[in-house]
Parts: sequence; structure tokens; C-alpha cells
Amino acid sequence: KQKTAYEIMPSLVGSEMCIRDRDITLKGDANLNASLPLTGNTMTINATISIGTATVQRGAYTNATSSSIQVGKEDYTFFSFQIQAGSAEKIQFSQVKVYQEGSASLGSDVVNLELYQDSTKIADGEVVSSKYVNFSFDPITLDKGEIAQFQVKADVEDGSARTIDLGIYRATDLLVKGLTYGYNITPTYSGTGSSSNNPVLSDNQFTISNGTLTVTRSNEVPATNITIGNDQYLGAFKFTCKGEAIDISALTLTIVSSASDTIEDALKNVELVDPNGNVVAGPTDVTNNALTVAWTDTFTVPVGETVYRVR
Repeated sequence: KQKTAYEIMPSLVGSEMCIRDRDITLKGDANLNASLPLTGNTMTINATISIGTATVQRGAYTNATSSSIQVGKEDYTFFSFQIQAGSAEKIQFSQVKVYQEGSASLGSDVVNLELYQDSTKIADGEVVSSKYVNFSFDPITLDKGEIAQFQVKADVEDGSARTIDLGIYRATDLLVKGLTYGYNITPTYSGTGSSSNNPVLSDNQFTISNGTLTVTRSNEVPATNITIGNDQYLGAFKFTCKGEAIDISALTLTIVSSASDTIEDALKNVELVDPNGNVVAGPTDVTNNALTVAWTDTFTVPVGETVYRVR
């Protein structure tokens, strides 16, 4: 028997397999009915073939680093990458695994991850852990030298002060195949954000900011004359909450009166009421000799604009 396939060295120009008479042992009364040696087709090793290549870099939709990504942000591009086919053959790919290097958790802090080719959505993300999301899509083919742009968009649902830093962890997490020879290709990662270590490509880092709260006067309770009685509305304030719901555990209301010596006795059981009429703070009396109402109840202001009334 001549060399088997796993024994053929790259330096050989060609090889063939054959069966000789000394390779056959007959038992019993069996007779050999063959013209030996039997020789197979000659196989030639091609030492000059060049398979395709793919180069991956940050893409055209990359956003600048930001430390003010608010909770509630929607459809924001956290990762942009581009793929370029080499000059040897067309390439095709249909899946990519995206890695979260930051401290925010995929699926809870960062949700609704989607993959776009330019401005066209091509896949919803399948979150497999707090660190990985998979995208599978119809095969995309790139001609020799062609470049395609992609972006990963997501919503921020939670995670104040945590970070988002998406990228590709392993070189083979983007599965690419050459169409001429049919072999899988390990992409090359280059440019800003690339590394010879893992992750092989990272986009800019984003920090989820803390929520903000602005309080302004509201005209929902107009200036008017009031009479002695219960549940008299004295004013209103608009709370504008951005980023995330905010808990308030202490709030002091200052009172200005033309009769400061008697207002302490005139106002009793001061309350702060939400738009549904629910009391969120109080009832509390005016502080003696201070003309203030000090509420120490804890209530939550939701994201958006909410008018609270004083009565």
C-alpha cells in the first residue's frame, strides 16, 4: 500500500493509492480474480491556492463616548462595525455574537437589542447571558472588495452608573465563509478598538447616567381667595423627572405669609397630593417659628412630568 492521505506531505507534487498483490491475504479456497496492482486516480496538492479574507473594523455609525446615557434611552447605537471582503473571493455570513465588556447587564439593564445593516433592521438579538447576545439573519454576500456597515441598537431600561461597551470577543464570533472554495474564514480585526487579545474589537464606552429632577411652579392651582375649611388647595408644583424614577425621602415647603404670627395656627395638616388625589407626603403641621412644612415621607416620582398639589 502506498502513502495514505494523512501521510502525504505538502512538498509532494502528487500521489496515488494502489493495492498490490502482497497486500491481499486469501483464506480457505478463495481465489484472487483481479489484475494487480489496482491504482486509483492521481491527486495533486495545490500549494498556491489563496482563499478569501474578511477585515472587520469599527463602522461608520460609531457614536462618541458619552457619560450621560439616560435610563429610558431608546434605539441608541452602542456598537457599529464594518466588514470588507478581500480580493480573492466573495464572502458570505449570517450570524454574529456580540459581547458586553461593560458592567451593565444585557437583558435587564440593556434590552431590545437589534442588528441593522445601515438603516435596515435585519435581526433581533437573542440574549444568552448578561454578557452575550446572538444575531442570526439571512445570509449576506459581499463581492470582492465590497464593504458592508452594521450597527447594534438597544434601549436602556435600568443600570444607573453602569457602563455599556459592546464588541466582538473572539475572532470566530463572526462566522464568514468564502463562496469560491467553500471554506470558513477567520476574519482579521484592525483599526481603532481592535486588539490581538480578547475582545478582538470594542466600540466606545457609554455610562448610564443618574436620573435628574427639576421642580418648577405650576399654574394648575391659580391664585384666589380661600375660606376656612378642609382640603383647601394652596398651590402646585411640576416635577420633571428624567432618566429614571427618583425616590424623595424629605421635602421642605416654605410658606410666605402677610400674617406670619398667625399662619402657624391657621394651617393644619398640610399634605402633598399626586394627580390621582393620593397623599404622598403629610399631613404635617407648620413648624413653629419657622414658617415651613417639613415632610419626611418617602414617595417616588415617575419618569416624565407630574404635578403635585399642596392642600
